[in-house]
Amino acid sequence: MDCLRTGNDDDWWRVITILIELTPLVVVNADAESPGVIRETMHLISKGFTFKTVFLTIGDARLLRQEPEPAASVSSCYVTSAVGLQATIEAILNTGELPEQRRTVSSLARVSGDREAALFEAASRRKTR
Repeated sequence: MDCLRTGNDDDWWRVITILIELTPLVVVNADAESPGVIRETMHLISKGFTFKTVFLTIGDARLLRQEPEPAASVSSCYVTSAVGLQATIEAILNTGELPEQRRTVSSLARVSGDREAALFEAASRRKTR
C-alpha cells in the first residue's frame, strides 16, 4: 500500500504490522531511507517475513546493508524496475502457490538480474513501436 495515511504514528505502526502479517507479498522500496521504511524493514527481518518480501532498488541501497542484520543477508529477491517487479509477481501467480518459509519469493519467482534486464529491454521495445 503506497502513501498509507493514519492519524498518528501509533495507528500507522499497528496498521503496518497487521498488513505485513496478512499480505502474501511485501514490496519494499529499498532506496527510500525514511525512518518508517527502515523500521518496517527491520520488523520484516526480526519477524522472519523476508521470505515473502521483494526489495525494489536501483542502486546499492544502504537499507539493504543496515546493521545489525542487513536485509541483503536474509533475502535474495531484488528487482530494479517495474518490469522486474511485474515479472516477479507474474511468476508467483503462475506457480499457483504463495510464498512461505520453505518456499520463498525468490524460489518461486526465479527472476535474476539478467532476466530482469531482458524483460526491461523487451518492454522498452514494445513502447517504441
